[in-house]
Amino acid sequence: MQIVTSAMGLHPTPLMRHLCEELTVVLHNAPGVDAEAVRALRESGVTVIDGSVGRVIDHDGALLVELADGTALPADAILTGSRVHPRLEALEPLGLEVAAHPAGIGEVLVVDPTGRTSVDGVFAAGNVSDGGAQVLQAAANGSLIGAQIAFSLAGEDLQAGARPSGVQVEWDARYGDGEPIWSGAPNGSLVVEAEGMPPGRVLDVGAGEGGDAIWFAERGWTVTAVDVSARALARLGAEAERRGVEVRSLVRDANDLVPYGTDRYDLVSLQYGSFPRTPEQRGLRSLLEAVAVGGTLLVVGHEPTWTRETVDVAAQTRMYDPEAFVGIDEIAATLVADPVWRIELHETRDRPAGASSGHHVQDVVFRAVRVSDTDAAS
Repeated sequence: MQIVTSAMGLHPTPLMRHLCEELTVVLHNAPGVDAEAVRALRESGVTVIDGSVGRVIDHDGALLVELADGTALPADAILTGSRVHPRLEALEPLGLEVAAHPAGIGEVLVVDPTGRTSVDGVFAAGNVSDGGAQVLQAAANGSLIGAQIAFSLAGEDLQAGARPSGVQVEWDARYGDGEPIWSGAPNGSLVVEAEGMPPGRVLDVGAGEGGDAIWFAERGWTVTAVDVSARALARLGAEAERRGVEVRSLVRDANDLVPYGTDRYDLVSLQYGSFPRTPEQRGLRSLLEAVAVGGTLLVVGHEPTWTRETVDVAAQTRMYDPEAFVGIDEIAATLVADPVWRIELHETRDRPAGASSGHHVQDVVFRAVRVSDTDAAS
């Protein structure tokens, strides 16, 4: 038996007729049902009943469909259509337009062919806007709407004359508008390595809120602090002013075309920083090119063994894929056979006492000196 509750309810009926020796169809409050389809079913031998279903009874394993007038119809199996209930509760504050599905199977978000909703900048795809879409259709629609979103965002950037970095947006969101997220103290391994260096020009890459940059400035260094987050550097600037030191700040993505300009530095410091690997290794090239002849590259990172541990993906996921980022081992491998550079140190050591470590208790420290002016990455 099939209980039809919407205009689309007769859609699978011809297939059910092939699968059943005997088929009864009950039109239960189903407005808009195609009268011609009903006529064709009746003429083919299918019993079609107009009547409301009161309840379904399981009587000692036998199914009975009881109509509102008391008629009881036996059934071996019952097929009925469900209504679509997209999970729109979380979207209610946006005030998106919702309408009944044309087939009468529930409610969906109102969208245009590009997935745009009634609220500017909000798109929808898949079952939330088409309750009848199966998995492959919904996935294909998601791909189409994803492209529309990309074009929409690119168009907005074009009109604004801006080209924002996704990494910048991510890190600005991490820093938020509240309290500082770092201690403000310099990194312990940096202090160990740089304490005895004569002051010069230093480039602090991935400076964050400026604990290292201010430490350098208070010891007479001319400091340029670079970070992808404008919010982090704003906090650095405020703290530098409070402590009476000068720090030049640059909001840059390490993978920008020329992130650090043409200046060269006596010390380039990358403390627990990372930047995505690109095919042409732009970020690594720029980092190396910023070191002056006779200058030092100092890189400190977390000891990476933990990133290679097997995790149960059903219970835990990694925050990021370490293989997607340039790491110390890769920097070392780039310089080890390059006569432009002299590697002075590449070792794993315990993090200095007093440092905020969490579960990271060891550092990898890499130090190299540029000995000539030939481009190391060519």
